[in-house]
Amino acid sequence: MRLGRNNRLFIITCLFGLLIFAAGCSKGSTSGNISGGRDVVRLPGVTTAGQLDSEGKVQQGIRAVVTAIDTDKQIITLKVIDKRTIELQYTGATDIRNHNNEVMSASQLMPGEVVYADYNAGINKLNALIISSDEWKEEASGVNVDTGGSYIEYGKQKYTYDKNLVVMSGTSKCKLEDIELIDHILIRGRDKKIDSIVVTRGHGYLQLENTGFYEGGIIEVGKEVITGITANMKLLVPEGTYRLTVTKGKDSGSKDITIERNQEQTVNLAEFQKTGERYGNLGFKITPDGANLYIDKKKIDDYSGMIEVTYGVHEIIVTGEGYKTYTATLNVDSVYQDVVIELEPQETTADKQTASSKEKEGTTANNEREKDTTDEDTDTEETTTEKATTEQITTVSLSKIVSEILK
Repeated sequence: MRLGRNNRLFIITCLFGLLIFAAGCSKGSTSGNISGGRDVVRLPGVTTAGQLDSEGKVQQGIRAVVTAIDTDKQIITLKVIDKRTIELQYTGATDIRNHNNEVMSASQLMPGEVVYADYNAGINKLNALIISSDEWKEEASGVNVDTGGSYIEYGKQKYTYDKNLVVMSGTSKCKLEDIELIDHILIRGRDKKIDSIVVTRGHGYLQLENTGFYEGGIIEVGKEVITGITANMKLLVPEGTYRLTVTKGKDSGSKDITIERNQEQTVNLAEFQKTGERYGNLGFKITPDGANLYIDKKKIDDYSGMIEVTYGVHEIIVTGEGYKTYTATLNVDSVYQDVVIELEPQETTADKQTASSKEKEGTTANNEREKDTTDEDTDTEETTTEKATTEQITTVSLSKIVSEILK
């Protein structure tokens, strides 16, 4: 059957229309999955218009510092610049990328990372996160943070910071002033401004006790600390496990110790002393000043500090011009003892003469009192005798007169 002219034109027109439609559909097509744009990471610093959906307002391109990653609960904590700290839930579908825009897992994120984040503020859901590509980072030690101002010094350079600075010790927040020169830290910043500091290797403290025997000797804590031993000293030591060695002359002792971050470890040096060689310390307080001290007949020129002696009995002698000599025995059986001595003044020649004079005056006064008493007794006796004689004479005279009359 032959088609008419009009029919042929109709068919050609339909075929031409189909070709145009197919070309339009295939134009710009690519292989792979088609994305709706929700999982596309925005470039740093680029913020699109805010979008509202049923879940709440979407925040895009927000600059923040990572402060914690909980891979069990799938929560990333961010300190948003100039704003509060927020916790965001992520899933396996959350788009997380490094500074090279390469896909990475949440477990690869580190505290202190400066990032740009897209998240839903209504339900705290993290949609996308990318590590900032305009931040530098550097591992350092010997950084001076105690400058008294809003800057720190490193490598003879000054770096500023502001209230947004995040300081971490491992996975915990800490204060800037807690950082010591011996700490190893990771610094992140832009130009001369620091955004975050993370302590990667911190410090602890080593407290020494009963140091008497080894004072003046040397202590070694691995290769990190080598210094002289002073009374009950405390050392700042990088965290880690070390071989501790103390040495004085031919005597030495060692043990393994572990210094934990921000913790204090105590070591008693008495445990390194042999039983027969244990030493104690004596602290003397002697009155008057300048008195001479002898221990076991050996003069001690300077006893303003502690005097180290072996355990056991020792002879103590203290002398001073114008004072009586002090002698005593002292049993040393502890690490430290206070010894308080006050000398008694010695009598001088003048004191003796004064005492003798007072004694003589007392004797003379006594003699005079005895003489006065004797004289008084004599006068009394004489008066009594005279009275008796007078009475006797009077009696004799009357008798004689009466006899003459009777005649």
